[in-house]
Amino acid sequence: MKKGFENGNVVPIVSGNKQSGWPQMPSEDRQRACHVHPILNMGATNMQSLAEWTTQDKKRRAAKIFGRLADKLRAKRDGV
Repeated sequence: MKKGFENGNVVPIVSGNKQSGWPQMPSEDRQRACHVHPILNMGATNMQSLAEWTTQDKKRRAAKIFGRLADKLRAKRDGV
């Protein structure tokens, strides 16, 4: 790596397109696009596992709700 001097300090000399080291401001359009299309952040391979997890989570929640409803109906039937 080439080195140069700036204000009495050693600094690297970079050729080509080098972006600033400062963090970039998030664009509202980019944030909305990532929220609407999560594949932009996750990638295609992780989207499949996300879909599987979402399906399992929906099934688990439905079973929990159904179980509570069945318990209420049994209690009502048994007169508890």
